[in-house]
Amino acid sequence: MKRVLAKTTTVLLAFLMFVLFSVICFASGNPSIICKNVSGKAGDRIEIEISVENNPGIMYLELTPIYSKELGAPTIKNGNVFSDITIGKQIIWTSDTDNHNNGKLITFFFDLPKDIPLGDYSFDLILRGAYNYNEENVLFNVKKADIKVSSNNSNTSFLFVLLPVAIILIAIIVIVTFFFIKKRKRHTMNDCA
Repeated sequence: MKRVLAKTTTVLLAFLMFVLFSVICFASGNPSIICKNVSGKAGDRIEIEISVENNPGIMYLELTPIYSKELGAPTIKNGNVFSDITIGKQIIWTSDTDNHNNGKLITFFFDLPKDIPLGDYSFDLILRGAYNYNEENVLFNVKKADIKVSSNNSNTSFLFVLLPVAIILIAIIVIVTFFFIKKRKRHTMNDCA
């Protein structure tokens, strides 16, 4: 019993430490790069906005996007935080002085394939480096985006509603017909007697 209680207490304390760490990391005031959650249907174009909050001032920022290959290749549009951008496997922003701007850093546009497997995907960024004018490392919390892809076929969702209703109606018709035939047979047998 003591072991169970000790293990339960350990797990509970670990969970509380995780929650407190998460709250502290994403509390207001901490520099953050936030990827906006999105949802879309197969065949749609989705856009994932990445924003910077509580920017303490940086002149160099390097990020690597990580996303599922099922999403396809994105189109990328720079935001309003930095004007000088280099796009390759990594995305690099530079400035001549410390840039304190907050707002939209960049937007990724994905044209979801019509045959994409439905479900949940994620979009994340690896922070490769962020430095200020004094070449001091600046730490940012990075929040990934969750992407939910649902069916674009409205007939499918209609079938999920229509099919159970049709089954219930057929069952009612079969039961009523069965009782009607049974009652009619009794009438017919009573008429013959």
